[in-house]
Amino acid sequence: MGNTFFKKKQTQQTMFKNLNELAKSSLQSHKNILISLDRYSAQLNDDFAQNLSSSLQQCVNLQILKLYLDKIPYKQYDLSQIGSALVKCTQLRNLILGGNQNDLQNLMEIVLPLKDSQNLQMVVILATSLVCSPMFLSDEQLKRMEKKMNWNSFELESMAEIGNALVRCTKLRSLMLSLIGLKIGNQGVLNIISALENCLNIQYIILELYYTQIDDEAQQKIRRQLKKAKKLVKLRLLM
Repeated sequence: MGNTFFKKKQTQQTMFKNLNELAKSSLQSHKNILISLDRYSAQLNDDFAQNLSSSLQQCVNLQILKLYLDKIPYKQYDLSQIGSALVKCTQLRNLILGGNQNDLQNLMEIVLPLKDSQNLQMVVILATSLVCSPMFLSDEQLKRMEKKMNWNSFELESMAEIGNALVRCTKLRSLMLSLIGLKIGNQGVLNIISALENCLNIQYIILELYYTQIDDEAQQKIRRQLKKAKKLVKLRLLM
């Protein structure tokens, strides 16, 4: 299942670690970009989101974007500008966003403007500060991690808004949400799920929901609801 998301042969990936490199590159030629920023090399300033957006909207042939913001204080920027820029990337098929567990809602500001995208097929949202999935950790490591986990809570309406935005991406076929450590509880998860079951073309779903404070009954309800998705081929819940 893990490889299903990336089975198709991808075009060569170009990596950028700061915005100047991106801006000076041949923007219209890019089809597959990885942008991995940290506070030391990203050349951050008040116009960060605007500058990044200005470059991205010129990537008119962009098909795959991996944007990792987990090492910068992105909460202080208007990330909706980035989403609005990506609307102009009409060939965008795959969007992979990396943030941190402290601010999922701001990260979603990139996704929300894409709700009417005609070609977006895969969305991966990694909203966690973990360097790897708990499935690869020992019991002792898990216990230590749980003690240090920075629990967060989110408004239930926000979780429903996320689901409603994704369901409007009518060509969306693959979705991975990593929400480890987000204290969204039963209703928060179900608010997302109730929208996802209506995704007309969704085929593959991976949900990482460790430490989200959902109980066994809610887990069973999640499975029942998602199986209503008419074209669902694979469902993987990690809880």
